[in-house]
Amino acid sequence: TEIYTLSLHDALPISTSSSADTKALLAAQTAVTKSPKDAQAWVALATAWTNRANATASTNAKSAVASYQAAAKALESAAKLTPNDLTIQKALAAAYTSEASGYQAAYQQVAQQASDVQAASPDSSQFAPSAAASALDPFTQAQQSIVTKQASDLQNQALPLYTGASDASKKALDVYLKITKLTPNDAVNWF
Repeated sequence: TEIYTLSLHDALPISTSSSADTKALLAAQTAVTKSPKDAQAWVALATAWTNRANATASTNAKSAVASYQAAAKALESAAKLTPNDLTIQKALAAAYTSEASGYQAAYQQVAQQASDVQAASPDSSQFAPSAAASALDPFTQAQQSIVTKQASDLQNQALPLYTGASDASKKALDVYLKITKLTPNDAVNWF
């Protein structure tokens, strides 16, 4: 059975979280290190990562995603130790769902940045009396080139976020399918 090993450096720098948050992560990591076959220790570590993610989600979606990923990895380890534990399976599905939501929020932040860059694009009418003249204006061409490069860079950042959201959603679906197989008569799990 493969068990994931996580450290605080796997997700966020310690300086981005509160001291209580960091203490909880350190305590949970220590518990996992001491008892790597204890599923509940992994659940506690996942809870600490999730709390960190929730604390940073509104201000830094990309950092929150890293913490949600760490929470999911911890829950994957717990699930490997106790594969039929519904509570752990539900927590894992929720972690993947939170990860997907985090990716989506990060994607939206990058999309907003791209929109802001394009809105700040120089209006060629400010720099030349006609469109034909602006096409020849080196200053306007340089500004438009910069905006195009910035927009392209942001699009390159957005694609992996979109893919990450899709992948995390697929993982959540797979876990929810497993849960329904474990409890085929439970309507709540099917819902």
